[in-house]
This record gives sequence, C-alpha cells and structure tokens, in this order.
Amino acid sequence: EPLPAGRLAFVVGGDIWQWEDGQVRPLTSGERFEGPAWSPDGTRLAASLVGVNHSDLVVLSADGELLARLTNNRGQRRIQDSDWARLPAWSPDGERIAYVSDVRTYDLALWSIAPDGSAPRQLFQAGDYGGGVDRPTWAPNGTDLAVAAFRRGEVSQIEVVTPATGRYRAVTQAANGAYDPAWSPNGEWIAYTARDGAHHDIWLVHPDGSGTVQVTSTGRNRMPAWSPDGRWLAFFTLAENGFDIRVLPIPEEVPTAPATGRVLVS
Repeated sequence: EPLPAGRLAFVVGGDIWQWEDGQVRPLTSGERFEGPAWSPDGTRLAASLVGVNHSDLVVLSADGELLARLTNNRGQRRIQDSDWARLPAWSPDGERIAYVSDVRTYDLALWSIAPDGSAPRQLFQAGDYGGGVDRPTWAPNGTDLAVAAFRRGEVSQIEVVTPATGRYRAVTQAANGAYDPAWSPNGEWIAYTARDGAHHDIWLVHPDGSGTVQVTSTGRNRMPAWSPDGRWLAFFTLAENGFDIRVLPIPEEVPTAPATGRVLVS
C-alpha cells in the first residue's frame, strides 16, 4: 500500500522523533519535549520544553537543534509564579504560533506569539476555574481556530474561535465530551476525539457542526493529525505495551464505516 506523504513528529519518553517514508529517527535527546508541530514550510518545529514545574515554547530546526526560546515561564522567586506554555500550532502563513498558557489565568487560555518570541497576546478564554482550553488548531483561512473548551460544570466540546471578533461557537455536542481537534488542510473537516465512558474514538465534523462521521470504533484512539495533502489521518491507538501510531486513508467522499487503519509506528 502507498505510504502517507509528509513527515510526522511525535514524542517518545520526552524525545522528539520523526517518521518519514517508512523510517523513524530521533531528533532530540536528553530534554523533555511535548507537542511538536511543524511550521508550514517544514523547516522548523515548535514544541514545549518541559521543566519540573513549568514549560516554555521553543522553536527547533528540522533536525532538532534549539533555535529560540519564545517564553520564560520559570518563576524567579517562587515556584507558585511558574507558568505553562503548551501545544503550539503554527498559523497557515507561519507568522504566528497559537498555544495555551496560564500566564494570567488559573486555567489554560488561548494565546499567540510570533516565531521570534515577540508580541505575545491572549486571544480567548473559556471562563476560568472550569478547565480552560486545549489543543488549538488553525483553520486554513488563518482567521479561525478550533479548540477543546472545558467550561465549568460541562463536558468539553470543540469550539471555533475568531479572535479578531471575540466570537466563538460550539461545533460538537458530544454527550460525554470531545477534545483533540485537528482542522483538515482543505478546511472541510475538523477531526476530533469523542469520549464515551472509557471508550475514545476519532470522529470528523464539518466546521459548521454538521455531518459528523465516526472513523474509528475500537475505543482506544485519540490525537488525530492530518497529512499535508489531507488524504491521511494519523492517530494514537492504545496497544498492549504502549501506544501505536496508526493511519487511515480519508477519501474525498464521506467515509462509509469506521476502520482500524494500519500501524505506522509501534
């Protein structure tokens, strides 16, 4: 079968690894990283560099070399002053990096920053003391973002945010919660994880909230990620001895039935 196009970055034990053309190799060693995200041109990675009680946004070269630290969240006087910066996502034009942080809030709020560390600004907050927001993903238009929003007293849902206007709207109505949004390159779908008790599966939904489609059914899946051409969806599957990365082809027409996909990295 054909291999997916593009490169996939993932983390094993705090180290960033890369899959490409059926081969895997480590990009970093020794530090603890989370949430690597490729820049649109594929020349850089944004990631969280995790300390004992904080994390900072950093930019790496395509080979894993540290190029820049964008935030400085370690409290200089008290541990309580330390903050977190997590889950970066590059804007389609590469001019901004969205991420979540608790710099000014108790829960994580949505922020953006330039790739050189300048002009950080808070974009959106889903209330406070309710769970905050998680895993931002840009629409191809560069105007909207989808996030998992955790509001007080409610299960999480996928919401679309337009920072320029401050408007937001719920996209999912999952009875037991939805999270892990990933906007498709053509803008037609948002992939996400829906929770049903102890089961977690990947679904698709149009950005207007219509046309939900279930694409996995084993109940052990999360963290969808699109290939650059939009023809494949990668995701984590809980296996017997850890997580596998599996991939599913996504046809131009709506998928007809859930599938298990095939293992890309074990």
